[in-house]
Amino acid sequence: MIKCHQIFQQPKKGLVHQMKKFLFVSADGGSANVHLALAREMIRRGHNVQLLADSRGQATNIFAKGGVGNPFLARSASDFYSYSKFDAISVGLDVQANPNLCREVADVVSTMKIPLFFPADNYFNHAFPMWREVGYGNWCAINEGHADAIRKMHPSMDSRAVKVVGQPLFDGLLELLPQREEIRLTFRKDNGISEEEKIVLWWSHGIRDLYAEDCEMVLKAVTEVSEIHPLVFIPRLHPALNTSFDNPDFCKNEMGRIRKWAPRTLRVLSKVHGAPSSEVLNIAADAVFAGSLSVEGLKAVLLGNVVIRNFGGRGRKYFEKELLQKWPYWGDVADGRSLCARDGEEAIAELSRTLDDEWGRELESRFIPPQKSLGRVCDYLEEVASKPRS
Repeated sequence: MIKCHQIFQQPKKGLVHQMKKFLFVSADGGSANVHLALAREMIRRGHNVQLLADSRGQATNIFAKGGVGNPFLARSASDFYSYSKFDAISVGLDVQANPNLCREVADVVSTMKIPLFFPADNYFNHAFPMWREVGYGNWCAINEGHADAIRKMHPSMDSRAVKVVGQPLFDGLLELLPQREEIRLTFRKDNGISEEEKIVLWWSHGIRDLYAEDCEMVLKAVTEVSEIHPLVFIPRLHPALNTSFDNPDFCKNEMGRIRKWAPRTLRVLSKVHGAPSSEVLNIAADAVFAGSLSVEGLKAVLLGNVVIRNFGGRGRKYFEKELLQKWPYWGDVADGRSLCARDGEEAIAELSRTLDDEWGRELESRFIPPQKSLGRVCDYLEEVASKPRS
C-alpha cells in the first residue's frame, strides 16, 4: 500500500502578485536536492509547493529531511491523481530508478496541457535514452554549451524551450571561494597531513560496468606517483555501487580491499575527521580524479581545483554509444580547465603534471567563478507557470 502524505505550504502574503501551485517530482538524490532548493525559494516567494517522490529511490529520504513538508510517495504515475490542480510540474531527469517514475509522470502530464519543467541535474542526464526521446517541456541548461547539447539532442523542440539558468546546487560554492586557503589548512591540521604530502581525492563511478576500469586507472596512478611524491589518498566510492553490485556492503568491503592493497608509500585516508562535505574535500585536495559522469568532479572544477576525468575504454564506449556524445565529452576538458586520462599510463602522467606547483598555478589562472542561479531558475519556473495553456 502506498503511503501518501500531503503537504500544503501556506504562501506568505505580499510576495507575489499571484500564488501558483507547483509539483516537484524526483526519484534520485540529484534532482531531489535541486528540487529542495527550488521549493524553499518558491515558498519564500509565496507559492504553494508539493513534492512527489519515488518510494524506491533516494528522493524519499532527502525530501523527508528537507524541512519543507512530507512528500507524496509513489511507485508509478498512476499512484497520484491530482496533476491537473498544478500550474506547472517540475520533473527531475533521474536515470537510476527502473521503472522510472519521473519519466512516467512526464509522459502523463504531457497529454494534459500542464506546463512541464525540467531542471538541470548534471550535464548528461538529457542524453540518456529515456530522456532524449522526450520532445516536449521547458528545459534548464547550466551554460550555453549545455543548452546547445540539449537542443541538438531534441531537434523537434522549439529552441526557445531551452534556457540557460544554471544549476542551483552550485550556488553554495560561491560562498566557499574566499575561504579556500583557510579550508585547506584546517583540513590538513585536522587530519594530520603535513605540507610535504599531496592529497589525491577520487570520486568513483556509480555504474558497475565502468567502476572496475576506473578503479584500476586510479590505483595504478597513485601507486606510481607515491614513489615520487608522499601522497594521502582519499577514495570516495559512489553509494550506488552497493545497488549496482547487489551487495549492501560493497563499498565498505571495497574500501577495506583498497586499504590492504595500498603500498607503504601511500597513505589511504578512508575516514576523514569531522565528516566534511564534498565541497570541503574538493577544496582540500591537491588533485581530484573523477569518474566520467561525476558531478562532484564538476564541483571541483567550479571550485578552482585540478580535475582528471577518467575515460577508460568502456567509459568512452558508454559516452559514445549510450549517450551519443563526441570526444572530449565534457566542456571543461575541451577548454583546458580539466585533464583527462584514457588508461593507467595517462592517469600517471596527468597526476604527475597536476602535482607540479608551477603548472597548478597556470591552471588556477584560468579559473572562472560560477554565477548564482537559484533566482534565475525560479524566475524561469514562474514564467513557465504563467504561460496560457494551449
